[in-house]
Amino acid sequence: MRTGRVICDLPDLTVEKIGVTLCDHMATNATLPIPDAPVDWRRAALPFGSVLVLLDDEVPVWGGIVTGAPLTTAATVSLSLATWEAYLGRRYVGDLSYIGAEQCYVAADVVLSTLDATTPLIVERTAGTTLRSISWDGSADKTILTCLQELSGLDQGPEWTISWRRLSSPERYVPVLTIADRIGTTVPAGLGPAATFEMPGPVTDFSYERDWASGGGATMVI
Repeated sequence: MRTGRVICDLPDLTVEKIGVTLCDHMATNATLPIPDAPVDWRRAALPFGSVLVLLDDEVPVWGGIVTGAPLTTAATVSLSLATWEAYLGRRYVGDLSYIGAEQCYVAADVVLSTLDATTPLIVERTAGTTLRSISWDGSADKTILTCLQELSGLDQGPEWTISWRRLSSPERYVPVLTIADRIGTTVPAGLGPAATFEMPGPVTDFSYERDWASGGGATMVI
């Protein structure tokens, strides 16, 4: 997790579901058969010391920090994983104050001013148009994740997410924090969604539920 260097491949690792979301982390579980695992599998499964990165034709498409790896007498080990945003929930900020500062700069500075220079995180921001005056008191014991979510929770607050990138010399995989007023682009009026999911086809199973109990249903949905 510190260097991004590859420890070993885990071709027999099974992960049922993966996912990402804006402005938060996501968790999942994985299963690794021990008898056929590489010799270094313990290092590769070290909680908060290793990251499991999913590759598609050598391109990193998802990464999960190992958050738990309990050992039992079973022939498999069940791993708990969380996207890299979870690490931001472990780092506590000091006193921070911004007066009339561009909001994407504020988000980036909260991260960079708290993490030390050896943390392998690339921060890329697109300057926004909204200015913010906001401060956090270090005695409140707030984490980077909490501060970023409070900033994003403001009206027209910035969006952010973490992806993965392959670097060379030496070869390694590092997380990339992207910050912008909006992640992605708005679909022009009159056009359909950029992606569709059909059954039969790539979708093999789904469920669709409508709940009109108290707190459910609406006359206007954003």
